[in-house]
Amino acid sequence: MEQSNNPQPITAQNHSDSTIFNDLITTDEHEKKFKTARIWLYVLAGFQFVIGIIEYVREEGMVAWFAAGVDWFIALCFLLLAVWSKKKPATAFLTSLIFYGCIIVALALLDPTSVLKGIIFKILIIIALYKAYTMAKEYEALKGI
Repeated sequence: MEQSNNPQPITAQNHSDSTIFNDLITTDEHEKKFKTARIWLYVLAGFQFVIGIIEYVREEGMVAWFAAGVDWFIALCFLLLAVWSKKKPATAFLTSLIFYGCIIVALALLDPTSVLKGIIFKILIIIALYKAYTMAKEYEALKGI
């Protein structure tokens, strides 16, 4: 058998992006926390959707449609943010946190007593989204995203 001195070119078929350090970085823990935070976003979306139904039933005429429409729009936003968090977790969770904060402030301007309504639930959501954001930043730094 004759050996050639010409090295074979590296192609996509025989070259992999893996390094010896891939085994040192485990992302399983990050993925579990993202999944938990993503569930909070799904819960928020579902909660807003149900609130829209309740407001539609309680109100009359155009006010009912407007109130329900606003709540359903917010629900859709949280749903889309949850889906987006699979691709861009840090950006999605930060956007979710800001969006949720804006909703709380807007409701407080309309009705100052709304700040205290469901305060424990609001605090838990803020903490979960903040933790998810910080974890996502760390994850993206490890992965080099």
